[in-house]
Order: sequence, then structure tokens, then C-alpha cells
Amino acid sequence: MNTLATSNGHALKTALTEQPSLTLSFYSFGVMLRKADGETVTEYPVDPAQVAATLAAKVTFDTGLLGGNTLLVRQDGVQRTIVEYRPPQIAGLFLEGSEAALRVPLPGLILIRTTAEGKTPQYAVYAVKRRPEAHDTPLFHAPLPNVFSSGAICWGTVPRVDAAALRDSSLAADWTMLLGSGVRRPCRWRQEQA
Repeated sequence: MNTLATSNGHALKTALTEQPSLTLSFYSFGVMLRKADGETVTEYPVDPAQVAATLAAKVTFDTGLLGGNTLLVRQDGVQRTIVEYRPPQIAGLFLEGSEAALRVPLPGLILIRTTAEGKTPQYAVYAVKRRPEAHDTPLFHAPLPNVFSSGAICWGTVPRVDAAALRDSSLAADWTMLLGSGVRRPCRWRQEQA
């Protein structure tokens, strides 16, 4: 077992045994905030909208780099970012006007999905030389026909992943939409590579 996974597992175990200092209780008559300070417990009535706005602006959750293909899951208020690695492999790509997939070798890829409550997911994809082990790993333009030099993806008419997949911490459905879908991608894009 690698040290990074052991360290993350220990941190999670410690976090799960900690007792909360603030608790929200939802009743039929309203919402109460319970604050524990040692043996002293105090309750206050609160406006749920104000609590939501406060938490969205200040709460950050970041796993750090993870094992396997999921590199990072970060929750910052209502914004959630998931980063996954796809090792180098042969992929079948469907190009506009073609009935059969073109089989091409692709380098390692990084897919980043950022979602925020009620907004369309934002994606970026990049090529990498190897699985990232640090946040400063160099990123390169992904050699895909529907990817701009910024890393943004032109989805054309490819259907987006469903709400259940967006709640998941895996990008399996997103990778399928990007690389494994037989749906044609009629994008109007300019060649931006040098």
C-alpha cells in the first residue's frame, strides 16, 4: 500500500471520529443551530438560506491526490471538481461522416469536471506523460478533434451525463461520452493547434 493512500485513510478515520461542534436540527416549526462548547450546549433559531449562503462561501473539502484513476475530488461551497486519469491506450474515435471508429493510440489523459448547483458541468481534458503524482504536473493539449487548445471540449450533440452520474465521484460516464460514444459530434470548431 502506498504512503499517500495510508495517509489519506488515517486522516479520514480521524475526521469520522470527531464530535461536531455545530449541528443543524430541522423541525416542523423551523431550523435550530446547536452549538457545543465543552459541556455547554446552546441552541439558536436560524434562517436556512443564511446558513446555506455561509456554508457555500466558506466550506472546502479536498481529498488531495487519491489512488487509482480518480486523482482528486474537491468540494468548495456548492462547486465540486473531480479529476481523473486515463492511462495511455488504443481508443476508437468516431469522426463526423464516418460509420466506423478510427482506432488510434492516445496518451495518458486527465479529465476535469466542475459542477455547481443548477449549472451546466464544465469540462477540460489534457494529455499527460504519466499519472500525476503532484499538483504541478505539466499538462499538454489532448490530441482529440473536439478539444480546443484551452482544454475545453466541444460536445456537439452528444448527450450529457445524467444527474445520478453527476453526483458520483467517478467520471466513468463522462469518459464514455467523450471517447466511447458512437454518437456523431457535429462541432463547428477551428483548428487551434500550432
